[in-house]
Parts: sequence; C-alpha cells; structure tokens
Amino acid sequence: MEPELSRRQRALIAAFLDDQPLPRADGAPSSPPEHSRVMAEPEAAVNLDADRAIMAFIRESRRAQDFPRGSLRLLLSSVTRLRFLNYAMPDDGADPDDAEVSALVAAFRAADRMPRVEFLPSVAPAVEARLTAHGWTVDDRLPLMTCTAATVRDLRVPGSVVVEAPADDAALLEMARLQHDVFDDRNG
Repeated sequence: MEPELSRRQRALIAAFLDDQPLPRADGAPSSPPEHSRVMAEPEAAVNLDADRAIMAFIRESRRAQDFPRGSLRLLLSSVTRLRFLNYAMPDDGADPDDAEVSALVAAFRAADRMPRVEFLPSVAPAVEARLTAHGWTVDDRLPLMTCTAATVRDLRVPGSVVVEAPADDAALLEMARLQHDVFDDRNG
C-alpha cells in the first residue's frame, strides 16, 4: 500500500511536473540554497554496465515515489525527511538545462526537503557541471563496490557469522531502530 501524499507534496509534484517555478515566501527569485548538494562517485575503475545496472535498480526500487520531469527524477519519502530517502536522480546520459535545475530546486523547497542529487557520473557525466554552475557543491564522493559476473568469487561464510532475515516483529523493530541510529534519522 502506497502512503498518501500530503497537500504540500501534491502541490510540489504538480509544479515540478508542469515546470511551474514556485516563488519563495519572501518574493525573492528561486536559487539553490547554500546547502544544495550533488552526491557523486569518482570515475576510477568504472564499469559502465555495472553502473548503469545500479542506477536502473535504484530507479526501479523507488518507482512509487518517482516523479520524473525532463531528465531528472525526484524521489521523495512521505514518511521521513531523512536526506538519504529524499533526493533526485538523473536519467542515463542526462544533461539538465537551467529550467530543469530551477524546477528541481523549487520542487525540493516546496516539499521542505534539502535539494540533493545522487548519481554515478559515468552514467550521467554532464550533471555535475550543470549543477555546480547553479551553485551546488559536491558533498561527498562515496566509494562504490561492484561485483560482476567476471569478478565474482565463491567465498565461505565464517562459522561464527549468521545471516538471516528477521523472523518476528521484535527483530524487525530492532533492525529499524538500528537503521535509524546508524543513519541519524530522528524522524524514524
């Protein structure tokens, strides 16, 4: 069951999809706030097929919360403001124009979320330059580990390690509590 969207989120989505800029409350022109961020990965040892598969998997897994406009997809959570669950993602080969970047910032502001974009530059090489030209900054370059059919190795799990799915509500709640602690999600 999909969570119901708030009135503010529905307005945000309508404005974002219709490319209608949302003016700031003080009437000033929209521009990225100082805390706008681009999350990107380094180009070293790129496996483009693996990178494309990773981006496609993330897009598909978040489809219910995906609001496309142009070459960018806005992924919002109606449950939490946690920044790791509220971000935009470019399509493969995206090269967003000024209007797309402005609409993206307006959409994040309308949703009361920090503007963020997460992507692999190998899949959308023009995005970082487009965003930094609008005042965005790279927040972090996180290491990405991939395993392809060509690099996979069969490894034994040490006898002291147990990997299993949570079997009851208590285990699920403990897992959720741990995730909220680890990712500093105060709203969870």
